[in-house]
Amino acid sequence: MSRRPPVPKSKSYTVALGEAVANVAAVAPKNPVVRAVAAPAVRRPIANAEALTPKDQIDLAVDGFNNSIGWIPGVGTVINGLKLGIDIVSLASAAITLNGPQFSTELGNIVVDVIGLVPVVGAPVASLIYQTALGGNVKLGRLVQESLQGAFDVDSTWSRYQFQVESVDVSVGIFGSHSGVATVSTPTQAGVGVMVDITNTGFETGWSVPLEGRLALLGLGFGSL
Repeated sequence: MSRRPPVPKSKSYTVALGEAVANVAAVAPKNPVVRAVAAPAVRRPIANAEALTPKDQIDLAVDGFNNSIGWIPGVGTVINGLKLGIDIVSLASAAITLNGPQFSTELGNIVVDVIGLVPVVGAPVASLIYQTALGGNVKLGRLVQESLQGAFDVDSTWSRYQFQVESVDVSVGIFGSHSGVATVSTPTQAGVGVMVDITNTGFETGWSVPLEGRLALLGLGFGSL
């Protein structure tokens, strides 16, 4: 899809604002949750973000299950039992390769897995510990940051503003739902906070931009014209 030309400086304030208001309606996808998918091959680097490993993806998925359906009797016990086996293997691998940071991480994961084995209450408590003490929400924020940046880079409506997602701060989630604030900037405008609704249920991980976030993007984008 071709990029739309920027608003000429000769256009009136009313015309430019009208175009910006029309554009902002397109930022939220028709489906309120956008799956966090791999970014396109051509894109700008993600600021302040480290790539997530496959093991990080597994940890986030299990946390989503614990947070959303882990309270169901038997479900949390089964999920965390399987995760315990995976983490024991990862712990052994870290020990063999002398990977100290990974070894410490897996020790923490194993403690969380054991707590999650307790029926009904164990899985939600395990999710709370993972999100806060083990940095789970930092990893979820990096995942959303990558996906949000990819959307801004390829969408013909928003790529004109050259939005840069500097970070995404994620709050503690309940039943797989998180609130978040993305810090978004442009080459000519300092970063502003943009509200983002985040979902991580284990079955899907994604984000959507509510009205407050769209208004913040509107102000940032209009200021960069």
